[in-house]
Amino acid sequence: MIYHLRIGIDLPSQNKWQRMHWGQQHALRGEVSQLVAFHLLHRPELLNLQPPVVLLVRQVVAKGQRSYDCDNCAPLQKLCIDALVDAGVLPNDSQKYIHAVATLRCARTDKVSGVDLVLLDGKEKAQWENIPLGFLENVD
Repeated sequence: MIYHLRIGIDLPSQNKWQRMHWGQQHALRGEVSQLVAFHLLHRPELLNLQPPVVLLVRQVVAKGQRSYDCDNCAPLQKLCIDALVDAGVLPNDSQKYIHAVATLRCARTDKVSGVDLVLLDGKEKAQWENIPLGFLENVD
């Protein structure tokens, strides 16, 4: 199965994350965990994910924003994975439960930004090759 979650907040880059006060970091972690938990209320089938999973993280940024270095996605991945663990979707964040994580950024024509998560269930590894192509493209 392929599960799609949209987190409607803009998450920081590595550089911004390092400059944040620890209290702000903690609050942001809690906010992301609450949003994932909210999705679980409407999508309880996420609790039936069969590990290992493949997690695709797409950060949607408003057009005209400065582009980031590829390695600036570390906190974005960490926040999303920790939120999935906190919500009970994954038992923990070890390799036993997460096969791969991929992150990309894309531009959007309007001023809406946020994060999309796509989880590919481990029941059928063949589907991992069928990553939704629209996920890899810019959002219009």
